[in-house]
Amino acid sequence: MRKLIVAAALAVAALGSVTAAQAAATTLTASPKTSIVGQKVTFTGKFTPPCSGAVQTSNFTIDGKRFLGAYSQVGQNGTGTYSTSTLTAGKHAVVYQWSVNANCKGSASLSYTVAPKVSPSPTPPPSPSPSPSPSPSPSPVELVAAESDQTPLSGYVGGALILLTVLSGLALLVFARR
Repeated sequence: MRKLIVAAALAVAALGSVTAAQAAATTLTASPKTSIVGQKVTFTGKFTPPCSGAVQTSNFTIDGKRFLGAYSQVGQNGTGTYSTSTLTAGKHAVVYQWSVNANCKGSASLSYTVAPKVSPSPTPPPSPSPSPSPSPSPSPVELVAAESDQTPLSGYVGGALILLTVLSGLALLVFARR
């Protein structure tokens, strides 16, 4: 009876150690938390395996494609990192996996969102500023006459209208000064 209890206790202890090895804590983070297309993103996986031995595998999987990244281990603590700036717009499934052996491994996953690149909005044209009052032109004005195939009468009428406009302007100027 005593041998049976010891054997059962050993079996429970062995089962407990396997469960502990499978229950190692693994975390996965992203920096920055969200990004836009073309922006660099760094994924970091951290873990402390409950078993001894060298880590055999450490990798990232993004949307089903595997990437190695960089791995470092200080004591029992392991850290894997992978950086990319090629993620497309939308949600991405990211998984970090590590293993020491078939019974000592872990993983963590997250969903990462990349926003589309915002196209710059056109700059509105500046609003027109009020124009200053007319001032005398510093340069002389030159009037040019050209010949026309039209009847001479239209030339006289056009000239008369111009003369009338100039005389009206002069009259307004004279009366405005009084």
